[in-house]
Amino acid sequence: MNVKAPAPGERRFYAEGVWPARWVKGGTVKVLSFFACEEILIKRYGGGDPGGPGAAGAAAGAGGGGHAAFWGDLKAIGAMAGERYLVGERAARAISDREGAEGAFMACEYPAFTMGDIQMGDDGMVMVLDGLETPGNVGACVRSAAAAGCAGVVIVNRKAGFLHSRSIRSSLGAGFIIPVVEADMGSFAAFAARVGLTAFVNDLRGDRSVFGADYGGKVALVTGNEHAGVSPLWEGLGGGVKVVRVRLPMADGVDSLNAGFAAALTAYEAARFKGLLR
Repeated sequence: MNVKAPAPGERRFYAEGVWPARWVKGGTVKVLSFFACEEILIKRYGGGDPGGPGAAGAAAGAGGGGHAAFWGDLKAIGAMAGERYLVGERAARAISDREGAEGAFMACEYPAFTMGDIQMGDDGMVMVLDGLETPGNVGACVRSAAAAGCAGVVIVNRKAGFLHSRSIRSSLGAGFIIPVVEADMGSFAAFAARVGLTAFVNDLRGDRSVFGADYGGKVALVTGNEHAGVSPLWEGLGGGVKVVRVRLPMADGVDSLNAGFAAALTAYEAARFKGLLR
């Protein structure tokens, strides 16, 4: 298994750093293994104990405040893990996929969420990512979806998955508090028809602005591939699902926005329309 870029259907993934420990602690993700490098952690956060095998698990770190809380979080994650290991600095830097290894790593298993796990109220919304290729964009979209009040995220025409290490990092734990589901277009169309969703598709050819649409009722907010846009399959989604094409207005000379920004703007405009955020 490639834990940094899991294959479709693979639920095991890798996470590095302080923030995943804090999000995983109260979530539904299963921690399979926990790896800690004392040399790096003590350099970064002062004294304490990363909760390795046979360690005392002291939660008080030099510097107090956030550092003490950090050591407490790591101790809690160590207790949750099926296996715990102390690794040297060289091994930690080899495990890390960034220039400055943070010294704490987890191998985890994501829940087997289905679209049935996306619980939407009568005025709820879900974000749909259609064929995004960049893991960082996928994670940023998941983060924006959670922040705007979406009930979940559905990935269709998967090219980059949520469990890629860069997606996990850019999501800042948001995918641990709302379900992220991978599905084919047929399954999503059936789900949309069953719950009564209207699909708002971000498209440069859209006949109305994102900022002038009526987002009443249950809605799906669709963002397409960074280069090709949304799939042609949205033209005839089927199941009686209403599809509304919307566009983000832009000044002359600019014809596109980053997919993560487009998804965030649309989600926040829908949330504003619905009065979800105060």
